[in-house]
Amino acid sequence: MKKLIFAAIISSVAFGASAEKFNKKINFKKLEATDSSKIVLKGKVPERCLLRINKRAMPNNILKYAKNAHGSASKASNKRVDIGHLKAWCNYGSDLKITFRARGLEGKGTHNENEIINYKIFLNNSEVMKTTGTRTSVSKKVENNGVHLKNKVKKMDLAVKPQGSGFAKAGKYRDVIRVHLKAKLSM
Repeated sequence: MKKLIFAAIISSVAFGASAEKFNKKINFKKLEATDSSKIVLKGKVPERCLLRINKRAMPNNILKYAKNAHGSASKASNKRVDIGHLKAWCNYGSDLKITFRARGLEGKGTHNENEIINYKIFLNNSEVMKTTGTRTSVSKKVENNGVHLKNKVKKMDLAVKPQGSGFAKAGKYRDVIRVHLKAKLSM
């Protein structure tokens, strides 16, 4: 009990001295029937972009149907292979700039070391780029279809079409497509 009384005395001395600084004198003669005050709320949403690539049931061999011969003499065309769909959203700008960067399928075996099989990249059935054997970047402008406060963005289909590889050297081939997203401000 003595400790409780002692703590109460210490707190009243500690807080009572500084409480005077924060409490202003009130003039009750100037008070009216109502009173008002205002609170200003501010906030800022930073510029953000979101890029999602959803891989479809990825074919384990995109060269499976690329059996036609390559060259101008061959008029046969290989099928496109769906590799997934892309969702792109930015909370600023009217258009989006999607940049694709790829080299080509590079041979990774003893028989095909450093050999290249080129391919085309398609976005919504429109050709975006064709690989050339060197690291190449191409940008595609698309409409920013995001809606304010809605988690709803249209899907864009992604596909590749390998060149005819009927006479390609045996072995595994591999490449990585890098995709970068940025919004374009309308002028």
